[in-house]
Amino acid sequence: MRSTGAGLNTQSATSRLPLAVQVAICRLFLRTPIGRGMGELLPTTLDESALIQHHDSPPQRWAGITAEVLLACGGSGPPYYRPITEALAGALPHARTLVVPRAGHDALNRAPQHLVDALADFFTTPVTSQRARS
Repeated sequence: MRSTGAGLNTQSATSRLPLAVQVAICRLFLRTPIGRGMGELLPTTLDESALIQHHDSPPQRWAGITAEVLLACGGSGPPYYRPITEALAGALPHARTLVVPRAGHDALNRAPQHLVDALADFFTTPVTSQRARS
């Protein structure tokens, strides 16, 4: 769990703590209900990592996707999310990006109102209006 967390959240202050401190924090976290749930999901990270590696390619690979797409990332999330979403949006013909202020990688779990509003707008605005704003 420590390696996964430090690798995904390189911007986090905890990723710079000594290894023993990070392991101790993880052990404490695993005693909480949320930590137990995340601990149970940990084995899936190997499968997810393999899928990510398998599908790693230039953004242009996805240029054939013609659906209206909203690519969102948290403004406080890992710093590599934003350039990835921007590169994908540049390759997809009908995509736009949304950086959710003060949100991490788990913004959907926390559902801040400004994210809910942006998603509601995306899903309820006619396609032609979305294109005009992109």
